[in-house]
Amino acid sequence: MALLTATLTTGAKHAAYVSAQAARILWYTGHYAAGRRLMGPLTEPGEAPYAEEFAPLDRQRLKDAFRSAFRQDWKNIEAGRYRMPAELRRLPSLPNLLKQSRDYLRDSKKIARRKHARGHSEVLTETSAAKYPRYFLQNFHYQTDGWLTAASAERYDMQVETLFTGAAGPMRRASLPLIGDALRGKDVATAALLDIGCGGGRYLQGVKENWPQLSVTALDLSPAYLGKARARLGRWNDVRYIEANAEATGLEGGAYDVVTAVYLFHELPPLVRAIVAAEIADC
Repeated sequence: MALLTATLTTGAKHAAYVSAQAARILWYTGHYAAGRRLMGPLTEPGEAPYAEEFAPLDRQRLKDAFRSAFRQDWKNIEAGRYRMPAELRRLPSLPNLLKQSRDYLRDSKKIARRKHARGHSEVLTETSAAKYPRYFLQNFHYQTDGWLTAASAERYDMQVETLFTGAAGPMRRASLPLIGDALRGKDVATAALLDIGCGGGRYLQGVKENWPQLSVTALDLSPAYLGKARARLGRWNDVRYIEANAEATGLEGGAYDVVTAVYLFHELPPLVRAIVAAEIADC
């Protein structure tokens, strides 16, 4: 399929894009529904329904934004702003899909038990508290192992794509044209990009596929997630991996042409966000 998409007409390429995205949406939406069914009610008897803990949801606006993300994703591909992403160019491995499915559904039950037990700090120990900031030592969204194990790093992409019912990829890729704009007129081979909170490297994979000559630094506080990034980005030998805190990276100021952070600020306390933003401005 990877070779085929290079020779397809625009119409055929669009049809391939739509088909692949539809399959992904169906797969992840099905797991979202199955996971919620396995979890059961997310609130205790007498509590307000989970969706009502926040402002009322405008479901139509959410659907419109969802469709708009996919339309813009295709427009960017069609306009040559970035390549057709790898997950749409190649058929997925069936054994890997089944493995991810089993793991996700098994973990859904654990998440439900943890939610009802208010088990959001299982990874907080005396040893971990001496190494990591307190906000990092939580089972964010009640996920198993927090950010601290290889199993969590393997599971993360499935969890994120299921949470966004297949739209996480287009959401990430929305920033790629901005990278292209920042690099315009520069010698890409001498430019540098820093990704703070790189996780398992899914975003950087897309960056390197589009700018293979770009020097990239992957920074994360989790050694397990950095290990996943190393495995995913192993075919590029110009990627630097740094285990560091986003508030104090220790990197040289002004060394990077582009600094990215995907989903990071969502998981930081408000006071920490300001510190990280200042650190990014200095990079």
